[in-house]
Amino acid sequence: MINEFKPILMRNFNTNNLESEGLYKAMSLSSQEIIARIEKLQLKECGVYSESVADKWKKVISAPNNEEKKLITGFNNIDNSYVSICLLENDPANVLGGMAIAGRAVDVLKGILYIPEEKANLKKVLENKIKEIELYGFEVEFAIGKIDVRQVEEYDLMHHVDTMASIAAYFDVEEEYIPSRIISVTGAVNKPGIGEIPENTNVRAIVEEVSGGFEDEIQAIVLGGQSGRCLAESEAEKTIFENSSTNEIIVLNKKECIVDFAKQGITKMYEGTCGKCTFCREGLYQLKQMISDATEGKSKAEDFELIEAIASEVSEETLCSYGQKSTEFVKTSMQLFKANYESHIKRKKCPVDLCGNSQNIAIKGDVCDGCGECMDVCEFDAIEGKSGYIHMIDEFDCTKCGKCIDICPVSAIVKISGNKSIGPDKLTRVGRWKKRR
Repeated sequence: MINEFKPILMRNFNTNNLESEGLYKAMSLSSQEIIARIEKLQLKECGVYSESVADKWKKVISAPNNEEKKLITGFNNIDNSYVSICLLENDPANVLGGMAIAGRAVDVLKGILYIPEEKANLKKVLENKIKEIELYGFEVEFAIGKIDVRQVEEYDLMHHVDTMASIAAYFDVEEEYIPSRIISVTGAVNKPGIGEIPENTNVRAIVEEVSGGFEDEIQAIVLGGQSGRCLAESEAEKTIFENSSTNEIIVLNKKECIVDFAKQGITKMYEGTCGKCTFCREGLYQLKQMISDATEGKSKAEDFELIEAIASEVSEETLCSYGQKSTEFVKTSMQLFKANYESHIKRKKCPVDLCGNSQNIAIKGDVCDGCGECMDVCEFDAIEGKSGYIHMIDEFDCTKCGKCIDICPVSAIVKISGNKSIGPDKLTRVGRWKKRR
């Protein structure tokens, strides 16, 4: 349900509305008149590539006469969020009407609308609905999957689903139109929800209007879903919500682990990559492994610099918005929460005791018989001791692989929470250390 808090915005989300009044009005205008009005409105493309819609149209109509042009609509590869899909499901007339208006503006009579694979069933629904929508000769082909930007030619026109609905809505109300975005707000807020927000609204105002404000003890704000930009609460009032991967704001409280959140996001991005770009495929895999290791206490000290370097290379070297935005949370959160990452990687300690690395491996002083088998199996020389003496584990060198636990014949090696003392802190003969109460 959309929480509309402004008097005149752009979507009514009426599932029974199968006519675009905006398209009807636009059909009486010439290409030049349509472009002039959108230029005056200063409408920008939704999603990652926030550029002037009028400028995109002017480039397309400047193409040589023999140049074939296509109109492509989708979700900019990375943006298949609930919010945008909700718009496509509930307001198809304005989305398709916007495509027809854009087609008239650039003299293209057919467009392709890409539908995310997880919503493949929507293709049949839209194919049936389009039979009832008047598009004035404009044809739409529905395709499943992501837009392959490598197959997009110089004079092809790519638009976001939200942009198409915005164009149709503008021509519907014209002078009363307020450029806006539909944004979801979740996490540590008073009331998670979805609202339609005028453009150029700052992040704090969005959270207050849609969700009644922040909860107490806020750690960070994420703009653009799990892979989005990490922002400090102190910057919320000065930051405008734009150029984000998805129309989502996630608020994290101080009980949540930044590194664990990064692991969840980068794992999701790796699972969603098409794998055609080497930097995206291999880089996201390496990041997934290293950040997972950080949450499990298995990192090496040099992983901090490696994560930074790989995250930058993936965003710089990949060809589409998916790869370019996939590491944004990792990069920005490492800048804001360097100490948090270093604690996971170098100290093998989660500051909020959420990750698996909040547990250490230790040797029970009252059980160890000093046999030395754990020392033999440890590849990192993290265990100190000698025959007849209780062995000790250096938590800074320990990778928590667990091999010593499996090999111990008397089950003296266990995982413990925090820094509890269950053994001596100096060489002590077997049988001479008493468990502390």
